[in-house]
Amino acid sequence: MGHLLMKPRLANAAIVAFLAGPAAAETVTLSIEQTTQPGQSVFVSAPHPMLGNGAVQSAVKLVPQEYPVWQATFDMPAGVAFTPEFLVRNDSPANLPNPANVISSQVGEPVSTTEPAGDVGQRFTIWTSAATETVTGRVFTSADDFTPVDVVFELVEEADDTRQFRAHVTPQDVAMGRRFEILIDDNPITPSGGLRLHGRDLEYRHSQFFRGPAPEQPPLPARRETFTWTPSDARFKPRTIRVQLPRNYDRDTTATYPVLYAQDGQNVFAPGGPFGSWDLDIITRNFATQGEIPDIILVGIDNTSDRLVEYIPSWLSLSGNSGRGEDFLAIIRDELMPEVQSRYRVATGPENTTHIGSSLGGVLGFVAAHEFPDLFGTVVAMSPSTWIDRAEFISRATSTDPASRARLWIDSGTAGSSNDSYADTIALRDAMIAAGHAIGPHLAHAVGLNHQHNEAAWRLRSPDALRWAYNAVAPEISEHSDVFVIWGEGE
Repeated sequence: MGHLLMKPRLANAAIVAFLAGPAAAETVTLSIEQTTQPGQSVFVSAPHPMLGNGAVQSAVKLVPQEYPVWQATFDMPAGVAFTPEFLVRNDSPANLPNPANVISSQVGEPVSTTEPAGDVGQRFTIWTSAATETVTGRVFTSADDFTPVDVVFELVEEADDTRQFRAHVTPQDVAMGRRFEILIDDNPITPSGGLRLHGRDLEYRHSQFFRGPAPEQPPLPARRETFTWTPSDARFKPRTIRVQLPRNYDRDTTATYPVLYAQDGQNVFAPGGPFGSWDLDIITRNFATQGEIPDIILVGIDNTSDRLVEYIPSWLSLSGNSGRGEDFLAIIRDELMPEVQSRYRVATGPENTTHIGSSLGGVLGFVAAHEFPDLFGTVVAMSPSTWIDRAEFISRATSTDPASRARLWIDSGTAGSSNDSYADTIALRDAMIAAGHAIGPHLAHAVGLNHQHNEAAWRLRSPDALRWAYNAVAPEISEHSDVFVIWGEGE
């Protein structure tokens, strides 16, 4: 095991980083000995997406596992290089969004992981009209970096009506999780903020990005349909199932697609239910068009008046009601999923099956991640209601081998009457890290600054949750094995 001693600028702190493991994914533990006052915590910041891209308000909270030692462990991709800065901050939700909230700071020595082996990187193929003269690319290390690295696109094929340009982004730039802008004759074709580099080869044609080869014909639009699911178990009421099929589904009749199962279906499809909508159907459709995520089948499972008992597990009780969440997930497995597979061309297996839910739906996701990992390979639990029994959530999460649960994203906001249970979610995250669940490709944590517990907040955070869920390729070329702190006003 390698050992790096980081010399502090203040006399009362010792900062140590340990690097271990294969070059593809190295375990990095950032640690500092620092005394604090009540209401204060130690955060780490660095110019890298995993550590907030250098923004104070996006710094990652360390865990006081053996106070006064604060630390957190990360599974870092290869090719990462950064200099950490350790910040003592007031950690109340009201103070987190304030970039001036820094009581003291210390800079450690540089940390780096092994350079990625081979020439993986990311390749782009751009199809343009015959009139196009140039295609150019720029790689940015962060939103605040205005000294981009130029990427050269070369003309590789020319016909009467089209031209084809190609470029390659180095493995180092992809591993660093940078964003990428592409311009055709100086006109940007990437969305605002640029593409996120994730190691997947992309082609741009018909004004859309595609993972892998682009079709020669313009793609057909995505379409939506619904059907009614009546479970055989009378404890579960019939409900509407909302389905969004990806572009070109009806043209390419051999392709199969990953499936994203979303709870509270009437609130994730626009225009939404009584509480509004996440607009998850719009976001997934746009992200596929931008190459951020693959083309997927989105399945929204409507809730019923029995939502509370359906979404919480048997080991929880709320308002005098014990849950039957495990039974609900089992009947989804045994009846709904086979129905979906009989109707649509589904790519099966946990690696192709993702679960997303919010609030009590996030609680159901927590159960899915820990008790049904052979069903769902990835789970996004947004604002999970861990306040119901914080100690029980922590007990079950920390008694689970990290390798035996599904990949898990958890998050919360910081605003509203309950601060979106920020303290409970942070306590769960801290306990999981202390128990050996490293932040990385298998565990992500996000804080939505100024976000309340509502659909508007989940709409703001779901893009980065989706990026993490679908872009976690081999660690050495993945930007999305990280901690996200999302800045947004919320509603």
